[in-house]
Amino acid sequence: TGVGIGLGHDFLRHVERTRVLIHMVDGSLDDPVAQYLQINKELKLFNEDLARKPQILAVNKIDIPAVEEYMTLLEEAFAEAVPDEKVYFVSAAGRQNLDPLMDATVQILQSAPVRWEADGLSTPTEELPVLRPRPRRAVPKVSVNQEGEYKVQLADAIRIAGMVDLDRWEARMQFYRRLQHTGVVKALEDAGVQPGDTVHIGELEFLWQ
Repeated sequence: TGVGIGLGHDFLRHVERTRVLIHMVDGSLDDPVAQYLQINKELKLFNEDLARKPQILAVNKIDIPAVEEYMTLLEEAFAEAVPDEKVYFVSAAGRQNLDPLMDATVQILQSAPVRWEADGLSTPTEELPVLRPRPRRAVPKVSVNQEGEYKVQLADAIRIAGMVDLDRWEARMQFYRRLQHTGVVKALEDAGVQPGDTVHIGELEFLWQ
C-alpha cells in the first residue's frame, strides 16, 4: 500500500471502521506465513491504530489434501513467526472447524470497544438488536438407479470427489471423513447402501466399503 500496491487505501479505510479483524490466510499458498506478515505490515504502515485492532488468525482450505498434508508444518511455522497468536485451521467450503472460530469472534467482539464518535455516529440510547442468521447446511440427496447403483447429489461432496486420489490410503480416509461431516455417509446408509455397492459422486465412481 505504501507504494501504491497491495491492499489499497480504499479497502484499508473501510477496514478502519471494523472492531475486530479476522485474518483469513489461504493455506494453499506457497508461503502463508509470509503473506500474513506482509498484510500486517501494510496495516501498520497505513495506520498503527489499525494494526492494533483485535485480530483473529485463521488458515483456510484445510479440505485440500495438499494443505492437510502439510498442516503440521504450517502450525510449526506460524508458532515460530507469531508465538502469541492462536491459529484456527478451517475450511470455509467444507464448513470444518468454523464453530471455534465463530466462538472466538463473538468473545472478542463482546470486549472490543465501539467507536461511535470516530464513525460520525451518535451514541445509541438503547441496546441494538443482534441478528444471528441461522447457518444453512445443504442436505445430501441419494438416488438409486435400476442397476442398484447409488448417486449422491451434494455440491460440496462433488467438489471434493473431483480432487480426491483414491489410490492413496490417506486420501481415502480423508475423503470418508469429509463424507461423514457433510452427511453423505448417513444419507447413503439410510438409502440402504451395502459394502460392494457402486456409488457415484460427480464423475467419481467407486465401490462402497
